[in-house]
Amino acid sequence: MTPEFIARLHPDASTARRLAFALMCGVVAEAHGWIPGHLTNRASSDTQGASFGDALALSLHTVSLHAPALVGGDILDAISVPKRHTIDDRACGDYIAWVGAQHLEQEEPLVAYELGVLALGIELPGVMLRSLREVRLDVDTTVCETPDGGGYATAFLSSMHPHWGKRAVLCASTDDGERLSLWASVLLHGGFAIEPGRLIRTTSMQDIRNLPACDLLLIYNPASWMGDVRAIRDAFRATWAILV
Repeated sequence: MTPEFIARLHPDASTARRLAFALMCGVVAEAHGWIPGHLTNRASSDTQGASFGDALALSLHTVSLHAPALVGGDILDAISVPKRHTIDDRACGDYIAWVGAQHLEQEEPLVAYELGVLALGIELPGVMLRSLREVRLDVDTTVCETPDGGGYATAFLSSMHPHWGKRAVLCASTDDGERLSLWASVLLHGGFAIEPGRLIRTTSMQDIRNLPACDLLLIYNPASWMGDVRAIRDAFRATWAILV
C-alpha cells in the first residue's frame, strides 16, 4: 500500500512512487551540492504555478542527465508540460520539504539508500550483517552483488569496512533493481562520477558469465532464474562468496 504522503503526488500509484524516488534523489543531490538547488530553494515557499513546475522539471532533468535510471523516461514524461497538471504541486512541495528536513547529506549513505527503498515500496530481505562484518577486505578487493539486491548488501559492506575502495559491480535485472543499484553507487562514491561498468544489466546466466571475475561475490536476493548457490558462484567466477 502506498503511503498517503507519496500517493498524493500523482493519481497513478506506480508513477507516484517513482516520482517520490526521483524527487528524493534530486533533493539529496542538491543538498550535497552535486547539482544546483532548484528544488530545495523553493520547497518551503512557492509551490504553486508554472515556476515551481519548471523548477521541479529542471532538477529531475539534471539528475537524469547524470544518472538516467534514477528518473526514467516515464517520470520525464509525467513532468512534461502537457502532462504536468496531473502532478500535485502542493504534495510535491510538502514531500520535498520533508525529505530536506531529514538532512540526509549529514547521515551515512545507508540512510538515504533506505529512504529510496521506502519511496519505491520495495521489500528487500534482511541482510546477514555478521557475514559482512567478518569478511576480510583489502582496499582494492573487487566485489560483485547478484541481481536484484539493489546494492543493499554492498552499502552495508561499505559502512562496515570504510578502508575498502568500493570497487563494486552491482547487477540488476529489473528497472527498480537498476534504480536502487545506481542510487547505492551514487551514494557510495559521493556523487555522479561513477566509472563505467559499475552497474550491469543482467537478464540471463550468460550475461553473468561474461562479467569479469571478482574477488568476493555477495549472494543477496538473487533473481529466481539464477538457480542454486553453487550455480551462481560458478557463473560469477568469484574467488570466494558469501550468502548474505
